[in-house]
Amino acid sequence: MRRVLVTRSHPGADETAVRLRALGFEPVLAPVRTLGPVAHDPAVVPDVSALAFTSAAGVRFWTGRRDLPTFCVGDATAAAATAAGHGDVRSAAKDGAALAVLLSEATPPGATILHVRGEEVAVDLVSALAAVGRRGRGMVVYRAQDAERFADEALNGLHAALFHSPAGARISSRLTRGIAALRDVRAIALSAAVAQGLDAGAWRSIEVAEEPTENALLATLTAAKG
Repeated sequence: MRRVLVTRSHPGADETAVRLRALGFEPVLAPVRTLGPVAHDPAVVPDVSALAFTSAAGVRFWTGRRDLPTFCVGDATAAAATAAGHGDVRSAAKDGAALAVLLSEATPPGATILHVRGEEVAVDLVSALAAVGRRGRGMVVYRAQDAERFADEALNGLHAALFHSPAGARISSRLTRGIAALRDVRAIALSAAVAQGLDAGAWRSIEVAEEPTENALLATLTAAKG
């Protein structure tokens, strides 16, 4: 069974592992970040018209209202929001720019949209909203702590490694610097932005999913399974 390194944080890593096993791969869970909550007070931002989530982690650590219209960057985040009890959930099914466009179409001018986020974000949604005539506010609800190393056994006999975020790719590049065994391993990135964080000389190949979804990521993996 081909071993595939999963670098994303829990609980997403566990979900990826289930899908990999169903495809006939052996998942090797080695999250490069551990997520934890940041104390936040949703009441400090009054008159919020809608919530925006750019990650499932934001959904998980949010402690505020769930009855507001909820807009998500992709289908996986939207599924997490629905499971968490949010009622009116819509997905941009793509990226942050598409989410800003969806919000501009679905909310009235002057609406305040709260971006529920981590300390670090790949997309400046507040600026993207301003560009389409909407007012955005950010609220940090979680932070990430970087791993200091990979366990040696995690990097043995790998067929491929999956990278879900730019930060995860950058941290992985630092942790794997100089490990010759990875030059026979495929690196598969969720998007071009994620791939930019990887060291091209460290891997057999760096492949990018056709669209920034886990379905596309796994399709890239299985396309060259044999």
